[in-house]
Amino acid sequence: EISSDTIMSKVLNDTNAILTSDKKRGRPEDTIWKHMNKTRLGDGHSKAQCIYCKKEWARGKIDELKLHLAKECLKSFFNLKISYFEEL
Repeated sequence: EISSDTIMSKVLNDTNAILTSDKKRGRPEDTIWKHMNKTRLGDGHSKAQCIYCKKEWARGKIDELKLHLAKECLKSFFNLKISYFEEL
């Protein structure tokens, strides 16, 4: 027979495993960050720097970064420009 202490211990262990899992929560990270150096700020935002031309943004707003790669960056690859241009 299984004691109530054993059951409670199992429940607590399972709950702890769920709470401490490495699974990311929230919105998935956008692919734009493959082309930017990202520095997390304390307020949940990130600053960004283009890995091609080194332009910097105090706050990395996804649409602005995509626009930069699609139209402004002179050093990004052509197929990359087309890809992000189609997303805008």
